[in-house]
Amino acid sequence: MNLSFASSFILKSFENRLQDVFKYPIGIYDSGLGGLNVLLALYNVMPTRCFVYFADLRHMPYGNRSSDSIAKLSKDNVKFLEKQGCSIIVSACHTSTTCLSAMNIVPSKHFVSMEASMYAIIQEAVIQNKISEVTILATQRTIDSYVYQNYLYHTLPDLKVRMIACPSWVIAIESQEENKKRSAVFDILPDIKNSHAIVYGCTHFSEMDKILEEELPFECLRLDPNLALAKALKEQEKTLPLNDVEFNHQICVFTNVSFAPQLENFLKQFPKDCAKIEYVSEFY
Repeated sequence: MNLSFASSFILKSFENRLQDVFKYPIGIYDSGLGGLNVLLALYNVMPTRCFVYFADLRHMPYGNRSSDSIAKLSKDNVKFLEKQGCSIIVSACHTSTTCLSAMNIVPSKHFVSMEASMYAIIQEAVIQNKISEVTILATQRTIDSYVYQNYLYHTLPDLKVRMIACPSWVIAIESQEENKKRSAVFDILPDIKNSHAIVYGCTHFSEMDKILEEELPFECLRLDPNLALAKALKEQEKTLPLNDVEFNHQICVFTNVSFAPQLENFLKQFPKDCAKIEYVSEFY
């Protein structure tokens, strides 16, 4: 099997932990819409798999919370997804990913974070595209953790790493209003317009890709860890059995607020009757 550098890197990080659990639904969590971009990327490459997504809208955004609060919410999310029959749990949230990493917490045996995907696509760009500088767009909470900076400093000491906080992006994306999203992008354009490469260090941020494509110079690479993770999991899944657990819908989306029109709008990107939303409050 001829794998890309990024896929090989990500699969190596799994250490064969996922071999026997692909027959169960894949669980994904985030504080809002951002993780749905991960869900969509996974569905596009694995359309026969079942997925369970939890959107913790009640506590969104995570970026304003303490490390202890984020760790507790993350562990609660994992427990909820395990109760739904999931074994592989994807933390589709860089704030959760970096918080848990900094605290040395692995909340489940088959836990998959965004960390390996971040490192993989950056190292691949250094090798293949010869970049010498990268700009990571992230929440302030992710930046303050220093998890990504510390790894890249020790692994790629010659790479110049710039961390740019995008404080208005999550709220703008959650609003699903085009004018708010464009305004949020324009706020940080002066800080990134000369970048050689940018990386979406928040799963929400790939929703800004089309706007950035219009506004950034053609030669600027735009790197999306969501797509790298999906490609790697697809390679892991190729020769493994289909789902053993039966679901009435291929995609089950749960949230802990009573009304979430933004989730319903996003799910229109999937085939009709493929997904459903359930509103729950039992574990909060």
